[in-house]
Amino acid sequence: MPILVAILGLLTGMVVTGFALLQDPFSLFESATDTPIDAPAQLVTSSAIGRGLTFYPVGILGFEDAQVEPFADPALRYARLELALLDSGDGGARALAVKLSAPRGDNSLVRGRLVTDSAWNVIWPGHGSLFLAGRDDYRPLLADHLLNAASGKGLQGTERPQLMTIAPRLLGSGGRLAAAAGTYREYWNPDSRVELELGLVDD
Repeated sequence: MPILVAILGLLTGMVVTGFALLQDPFSLFESATDTPIDAPAQLVTSSAIGRGLTFYPVGILGFEDAQVEPFADPALRYARLELALLDSGDGGARALAVKLSAPRGDNSLVRGRLVTDSAWNVIWPGHGSLFLAGRDDYRPLLADHLLNAASGKGLQGTERPQLMTIAPRLLGSGGRLAAAAGTYREYWNPDSRVELELGLVDD
């Protein structure tokens, strides 16, 4: 009986520790923050092709088989390149976007960090172009995968949109957006689409 109690206590401690590290309920670690954007412009991926690491947590964790057509150059071993078409919620022309991302070298689940450095180059006909940079937080996605697995649903992803962005920055713009300033937020959606929310104002 004491052995059973010890095992249950150990398992409970592991679950609580894992929850704290991945979900960060007390905001102890760097994580995406849900800061509202007034009247955001929304761009949602309608189609995309990618190469390198997958955009699932197993790819960010560095598993060798979690890649799509991996790059031959060792320097790009942990990079991901994505080309996407983005539909605007307001209609009009699609935007063409290129996203480059790579896991940070100081990632550590023990320290509550599982992020990628990411950069977007968005070309939006009729509006202009944007160069966005930030970090993507994959801890909540990993937590959802593990919780689903523990509940018997299998190792599947989130069932709700998940905010990803940490420290978003608008680094440059052109065309009609040349004088714009603002920020962005990126969401992971259950159907594996990405949504960008842009909050831009005239500088």
